Amino acid sequence: MIIQILQKISFDYPIKIDKRSIFERDRLQLFIIYDIVPDIKGLKELKVDILQDYYIPKHGRKRLLFSYPEFENKNSILKTYVLESLLCDKIGRILDADNESRDLYDLWYLLKLKLDIKIVREEFKNKYGYEILIPNLSREIVKDDYKQNWENRLIFQISELPDYNMVIKDLNKLIKKKFE
Repeated sequence: MIIQILQKISFDYPIKIDKRSIFERDRLQLFIIYDIVPDIKGLKELKVDILQDYYIPKHGRKRLLFSYPEFENKNSILKTYVLESLLCDKIGRILDADNESRDLYDLWYLLKLKLDIKIVREEFKNKYGYEILIPNLSREIVKDDYKQNWENRLIFQISELPDYNMVIKDLNKLIKKKFE
């Protein structure tokens, strides 16, 4: 069913579904290769990761902003996570066994924003059933996997990739400032 829907979409838009895509019972992971925006010179790939979960995080409705003239008359509203829910998910993924460098980068990026940490704590407790344990989070962010994979995983995703050691140093300060 999903494959047929994606094939129909690919007839209307210049996209292809990469063979690395995963269709499992509780997970849908797609790698969409696109050539919609010719101005983008790098790798044109979008990863969509959908997991079945029983907890519905805080969300809101946001209007999509289009910067290309072809879409200027579009008026689309999308239900999206609030940023505090995204931060909660990133903390959960870091405390889990994934060790994806992108999660570490996103944690650093989100903690620099003025988010309501009380909401993050509540979301985390509601989703995972326990409080965020700051010593555990501080220990997890310095795992060797992150450092080893920092550049090769992120170089094509982030145009001005910051130095790993600088991010870790800054992240430790941000965690202390925001959570303690």
